[in-house]
Amino acid sequence: MTTSTQTILWLPVRKFKQQWRYVIPLVLLVMILMRLVWLQLRSYNLDGSYRGLVSVYYETKDTMGGCIPEQQQGGGALLSEFQLMKDLQAKPKYQRVASPGFQVLTRLLCSHGQLVLRDFLRLNQWVFLISIFFATCFVRLLTRSWILAMATTTVLLSRGHLIANIGEISYDGVLMMLVTAWMAVLVHYFRSGARATLVFLSLIVIVGSMFDLVFVILPLSLCVVLVLGFVLRRYLLQPVIARFRSEKKRIQTIIETGGIRLYEGGVINGAVATILQWLVNRPKVPDESTRDIWQVEAKMRFLGSLTQPFALWVYQNRRWLKLLAVAFGTIVTAGLVGMVVMRHVYDIGGWRHVASAELWTWARDWLAGLLYPLDLHYAVCLTIIILCAVQSPALGLPNVFEATWVLIFAILFMATASLVLDLMDLTILNSIESSVGRWSILAWTRSTKVFVWFEPTVLSFGLAGFYQLITVGEQSSLRRKNAKTDVAG
Repeated sequence: MTTSTQTILWLPVRKFKQQWRYVIPLVLLVMILMRLVWLQLRSYNLDGSYRGLVSVYYETKDTMGGCIPEQQQGGGALLSEFQLMKDLQAKPKYQRVASPGFQVLTRLLCSHGQLVLRDFLRLNQWVFLISIFFATCFVRLLTRSWILAMATTTVLLSRGHLIANIGEISYDGVLMMLVTAWMAVLVHYFRSGARATLVFLSLIVIVGSMFDLVFVILPLSLCVVLVLGFVLRRYLLQPVIARFRSEKKRIQTIIETGGIRLYEGGVINGAVATILQWLVNRPKVPDESTRDIWQVEAKMRFLGSLTQPFALWVYQNRRWLKLLAVAFGTIVTAGLVGMVVMRHVYDIGGWRHVASAELWTWARDWLAGLLYPLDLHYAVCLTIIILCAVQSPALGLPNVFEATWVLIFAILFMATASLVLDLMDLTILNSIESSVGRWSILAWTRSTKVFVWFEPTVLSFGLAGFYQLITVGEQSSLRRKNAKTDVAG
């Protein structure tokens, strides 16, 4: 085979290597569009969780309120059968386990004074798509790769378990969306340090507390990570400082050789900020006339990135104490708002009517329900997250170490809070539905939904974490090669 023939044969391969960055996003985009069309054409079986149906019933039971449920077969029949089965009209105590936030959504779905239950399918579709959007932003902010972000969108749109939940009348999809949004906004704060981002974090928690009090505990995971980081700062921050200094020296060398020009401000502009500046034709490097404006924008940092790792920035000038104050203030505010809106009154004396043997049976079933949503994909992603948590914070992508531990503590705290709140609800249900064991335990508990709330975040983190482990392996290998070169020199 002649040289010219080999060149002709290898020309398409070289062309593909040059354009693969454009081919892969195009393929992923086509897959996403196909999944969206399939999502619209797919049929869903209308079902409802006990807490969701109780919330809908107490919102529509008053015919004078202008929101009457439909009486058609397959729609209103679901609510009427549940009402007869539980005898809700004669047992007003069920209202204590209703969700005020979901009742507001029920009121918003009323059209011309009638509630069509199949409208919840459309609501759940939008909630599902918004959750995927936040998961995509989460991966993009964490890895700074649009290809991984689009791959995350494709994976979540193919997740059959999440798609099946669209047909359920429940507020668990809303909590899933809020958890995903909270993690995405938190990673944005790790990257930018913007004060506006803290406002969004607090608002998400307060809104979530109106649906379920379990959401109040979510900011505690950030508090624990900040405190542990401060206590272990000598062991965790030293490698981060060493890496930051080496990267700063490398960038300074590039600047001195004329490779790039950097603007000396508080932030480095990201892709969105660069596009906006190009659209309004603003200068990339400020002159003296615009320096004050740029300094104000540097303080905002909403569309920019910190010039140093978040682990170093947050412990300067006692920023972590201010962040702790904001987090605890959010927990207190959300807790008060949730308790006032839900009007929770627990019967502490109800514990005397719960036998210890029945309580152990309930706890065993609760734990089984907690582990029920875990499948192979979920378990693999959790394993990847745990592996990312034990890596050095100086290796791999920035902010992954902090986000990993926040997610781990968030899952643990949300599961613990769900257990505590379910135990409190047990005193109510025990007085309504007789003793434990005579009613469906898993139908009322939050245990089967804890991992569902975190499912988009965990699956997204699984993809980002796999990329993180590859990056850590490459950097570790490069460090060993450099160490051998230094010894040989």
